[in-house]
This record gives sequence, C-alpha cells and structure tokens, in this order.
Amino acid sequence: MDASLAIKWVLEEPGSREAGELLGKWKNGGIGMLAPEVFAADVAEVLYQRCTSKELSIEEAKEALEALLENGPALVSNVAGHARVMELASDLSLPSTKGAHYLALAERENCQCWTADERLWRAAGDVLPWLEWLGERGTQQDQPMLQNPD
Repeated sequence: MDASLAIKWVLEEPGSREAGELLGKWKNGGIGMLAPEVFAADVAEVLYQRCTSKELSIEEAKEALEALLENGPALVSNVAGHARVMELASDLSLPSTKGAHYLALAERENCQCWTADERLWRAAGDVLPWLEWLGERGTQQDQPMLQNPD
C-alpha cells in the first residue's frame, strides 16, 4: 500500500475506518505488504506537515512514524527501477514521480497496488487494472496494495 493509505491507520481522517478494516483483513489473512523505500520519507513528510499545521505534536508524529515502520509494509529497494518510475509518471501525466514509485514496484512484483490517493487512481486506474483505490473498496477484492504473491 502507499503512504496515502497507511497514514489513515495512524491519523483520524476520512477513510480511516475503511483503511483499518482493510489492514485487519490483510493481517488476519496473513497477506504480506510491500512498499518502496520512499514510503518512509512519504509518511514522514505527511506527518511533519501535520505538525506544521498544529494538528500533531512532533512527539505524536514520531510515534505514528515508528508505528507505521514497525507494523507496516516491508520496504523494498527499487534502485534499478527509477527509469521505469519516470516513464510511468510521464506516461500517466503525473505531476511528480511520488506515486509512480508504488506503481513501478507493484508492476515489478506483479501484484495489486492499493492507494487512498484519488488523484493517482483517476490518472492511472483506467490504464492499470491492478491499481485499487480505497474509495472503491466495496467493489474490489480485499487484497493489499503491493501484495507479494509468495
């Protein structure tokens, strides 16, 4: 899963309940989760932004980050895949490569890619059938973003 989904596990925001239910099903089903190494930086950025807007203290943000890194997805290096990340971002007309890191890893691992980022889903959902959006959770199979099939 990407950072937009994972952040809903530690912050109360729209979709947090659904994201938590999805996480519970994955954990109870023994389904592994993967994310690119950039996940840690993405989550830290979101949490820090919440600190600057006074929604969280720095201590709360650090605790949330630690919880996500300890209980979240296994982080996978994608050093060789950065060219594909840029290609996907370009092909999908994404404003940055941020979401493309998750897409490239899912493509490489031949697995679903779950996101709560509606803009990413709108840009890529019709083109990438393995991209799943939390907003359509009721119509999708309950398999995690970046599920490792092994």
